Amino acid sequence: MDVVTVTTTCAAGRFSAATATQRVTSTRFREESSKLSRPGMREVTIRRGVAWIRPKHEQGNAHQNLNCGALLVSAPFFVHVLRVASVLYTVARMAASRFMCALLYAVAAAHSAQSQSALVTVHGIAYDSLRDAPLSNALVAMVGRALTATTDSRGRFHFDSVQAGRHTFVVQHDSLDAVGFTGITTHADVREGLGEVVAALPSCETLWRVACGGKAPKDSGLVYGTVRDASGRAVGAGAIVDVTWLDLAVDSSNDVSQHRWHRTVESESSGSYALCGVPASITVRLRAATDSAASGVIDLPPSELRVYRRDLLVARASDVDTTNRGTVIGQLSNASGEPFADARVLMDDVPEVRSGPTGRFVLLNVPAGTRQIEILSLGMRPVVLPVNVVVRDTVTLAVTLKKVTTLDVMRVTATRRAMHVITQLDERKRAGLGYFRDSTAINRTGSLQGALEGMPSLQLFRQRGGGFVITLPASRGRCVANIWVDGMRQRDVALLDMLRPEEIAVVEIYPRKLLVPNEFAGDTECGVVAVWTKWKLQ
Repeated sequence: MDVVTVTTTCAAGRFSAATATQRVTSTRFREESSKLSRPGMREVTIRRGVAWIRPKHEQGNAHQNLNCGALLVSAPFFVHVLRVASVLYTVARMAASRFMCALLYAVAAAHSAQSQSALVTVHGIAYDSLRDAPLSNALVAMVGRALTATTDSRGRFHFDSVQAGRHTFVVQHDSLDAVGFTGITTHADVREGLGEVVAALPSCETLWRVACGGKAPKDSGLVYGTVRDASGRAVGAGAIVDVTWLDLAVDSSNDVSQHRWHRTVESESSGSYALCGVPASITVRLRAATDSAASGVIDLPPSELRVYRRDLLVARASDVDTTNRGTVIGQLSNASGEPFADARVLMDDVPEVRSGPTGRFVLLNVPAGTRQIEILSLGMRPVVLPVNVVVRDTVTLAVTLKKVTTLDVMRVTATRRAMHVITQLDERKRAGLGYFRDSTAINRTGSLQGALEGMPSLQLFRQRGGGFVITLPASRGRCVANIWVDGMRQRDVALLDMLRPEEIAVVEIYPRKLLVPNEFAGDTECGVVAVWTKWKLQ
């Protein structure tokens, strides 16, 4: 039997020191320190394989007389005690673990019951304040949740089993793109008795108050957007955005008077701009320019919404640098999806092209920036689109042409005044004093500027901010040409930039004052450029 021999030394009835006379021979004792104590017995301390015994000094304890001298202790006794303690410890841990699991399960069940009671149904409505109508068939999504809904004909939607709390709702609809909104966002604290969640597009009055201040006039609109360079970077502050339009009036003598208006604004540091007071009932023309770059001229048609968003790209304009250009490729089809051939495709500063048998067309060497493309065909509605052309890149378009609603055939004859104008025009042609460009030549080049460039004695100068100036020879250098439109002298030389090529019937050019017919005689020493519109010659 393995035996532990322990020598105890007592002083004043207390354990003060003990020296082992023999090391424990059993290998079952732990090396680390542990302490065992049982009622009515000695305290036993095992340290590094040596058993140390301290007597309990209790009154009447029969073991007090053993507090000194040698004591033989059986080693298996300690092993048995250790095993019992280990079993008790394991049982205690298992009991505690089961208790904690039961507690956690109870807490989870209580939380789940509370969560189930917090699930509510959300009702809402999506509304377009610009059109004063509900948004039907709009997509509604909850941010951070895999929940979507579609609005009905009244713009209403609902979500079932929504956790109570603060949520974000986003509404998307095709009509929002027309005014530059990617979606409508609203926040709501979802709870029982909430009522309806309202997601509304701001009204024109609200947008005007934010962008322009004050109250919006009934006949005016707002144009806003961002100016960027052809690489997509914001140009920053100082870009000039100009919008122009014409007011036409017909007097009792059937004469047409024209007045050109314009508004100009500079972009902010972010490249954003806002033009207030733009007429909403007529077509206006928009253009952006910096000191070294410009966009094309873009038409904004009349709209009852009174709010437009038009982002503009600007790029350096150069007639000789062909590297600063891009390509536009398009595919035309009719309402049935069949290829549409032989349609005219027009763009400023680019020769006219026509769609091929497959409906495909290609415009090469298109100046970079925002440009306007026009697609025309007899019996079809004209298509006018802005195109963002990037340097050395290709823009792809897919366009559907729709038929024009036809009316009963009418017989149209020119008025007596129009016949008089046509007769005088033929007489001036026969006189041979000037140069003429008819609608065929103008449409072939795609722009009035293109038709005039290269004509004898005439030079064109482009202006920053839009438009161009025509100069003719003078006794000393050159002079600004006198401009006539439909038989009326125009003091605003930029008026020609407002005329669309398909609106022009013929252009007369008389390079020197001595060659100017009496109909165009003026008080300056310069020649004349006279433009006649198709409307005037009907």
